Amino acid sequence: MSYTKYTTETLARITFYYQRENIFNNVSLRTMYRAKTILNEKGEAMNDQYSMSADEDDAFAIFLLDAVNDAFQAVMKMTTGVTDAIIIDQTVVTGEIGAVSSVTNCYGFMILDEEAYNENALFTVDDGIKKYIQSHILAAWWGLVSYEKEEAKWLVTRDRERADLITNRLFQLRKKLQS
Repeated sequence: MSYTKYTTETLARITFYYQRENIFNNVSLRTMYRAKTILNEKGEAMNDQYSMSADEDDAFAIFLLDAVNDAFQAVMKMTTGVTDAIIIDQTVVTGEIGAVSSVTNCYGFMILDEEAYNENALFTVDDGIKKYIQSHILAAWWGLVSYEKEEAKWLVTRDRERADLITNRLFQLRKKLQS
């Protein structure tokens, strides 16, 4: 779970946040598993050429920023009244009163909480955002290393994840309470 809800005196918000290290580890692992199945003419795995390691952290940082900014575009209308809604390499306060903690190096955004949805929808929205960010990064990575077949697959996945996020998942949080 990478979201938290909280209310100030004037505004109820939901923060969706993803720790940089967790995203990197997930993306890196996926590229490593895929790269070990890509063989050169000698039958050797192409891990060094195609897997993302700590050496490529600078490229990952660019891809992560792009992915979060693109995901933010999908929720921008849901941020009316929320100042500093986008989260770029920040510490996020989590938990409830009496059990407050924080998570560092987070990326994500805050949206307005209309409080008119099934609480279980938050899990699916969180999952959809994470999937979109990861597929965005993976598409960019495979493009950078010029492996067109894999890039094309991840571009399709990215676009499908974005459509699913906007059409199916975020819809539940856009509804205002009807009285």
